[in-house]
Amino acid sequence: MNTVPGEPFRENTLDSVFEGFKAGASWIEFDVQVTQDGVPVIWHDDHIVTLSEAGLYIHQEVSEISCAQFMALASNRAIGHRLVRQFAHAESREMLPWHCDDDSRGSPATFVDFLKHSPPELGFDVELKFFKDRPTTFAERQSYLKNVLEVLKEHVGDRRLFFSSFEPDVCIDLRRMQQEYPVFFLTTLQKVHDDARRNTLEAAIEVSQGAELDGIVACADYMLPDLQQNVERAKAAGLMVLTYGNANIEETHIKAQISAGVAAICTDRISAAVNAFTSESFLNHPVLEKKDQTMPKTSTVNC
Repeated sequence: MNTVPGEPFRENTLDSVFEGFKAGASWIEFDVQVTQDGVPVIWHDDHIVTLSEAGLYIHQEVSEISCAQFMALASNRAIGHRLVRQFAHAESREMLPWHCDDDSRGSPATFVDFLKHSPPELGFDVELKFFKDRPTTFAERQSYLKNVLEVLKEHVGDRRLFFSSFEPDVCIDLRRMQQEYPVFFLTTLQKVHDDARRNTLEAAIEVSQGAELDGIVACADYMLPDLQQNVERAKAAGLMVLTYGNANIEETHIKAQISAGVAAICTDRISAAVNAFTSESFLNHPVLEKKDQTMPKTSTVNC
């Protein structure tokens, strides 16, 4: 994840995928949205934001523009537009130009590009992205999921893959539409959403059990205070537990989660996860020996 401008690689690009793989990640997490003309593309934010020559910030949902328009805007090739973003760790909270050390490493991509050109042994955590500021309709979800599944049908091959989403209705709909790929419910564990299903571990477990999902992906920062108890509650419900979050850049936190039975770690610091998963004290850990699970012996990286 790009948290400041000018990082070596742009997130959600093929360059970042290859860098993550070279660094030791066995799975890659990335974000899929669908353009107006039905093309799944790789993009994290709710909007693509550009600064016009007149000095105006222009916010557009990916679903409102064509794939060609998205590619031009995301690659900074659109005349009269400059790609900008609000960065989480920048000193300023203002919109800043979004670039990397070498802008040739920042080319946008489609889902097809990722499936065709990523290392075949690399697993995919496909996060299905929707809108924070408005609910989705049934028709929007069906159209979105239909386009994503059609791409998979043609291009997935033998790729290991699972889906995740913060949107509970998306997880429920996707499980109804297909059984081949695991589906995980993402949750922040913070009481900040109007949809109560997104606010607590109890709610995430209830949603996941009710829809026969495969597990939850929870924010590690809020799992850690009662880590063992939280993991055991989810596992008792028949659910795998994965985590993401700022805490996952620390090797000690990752080791604690391995001990507690967390199956996979999503991190921006791959070296910490690799060190933890290959530590002598964990080489024969039961979690890492379950070869038939979706994600044995696994670290992932946000790309």
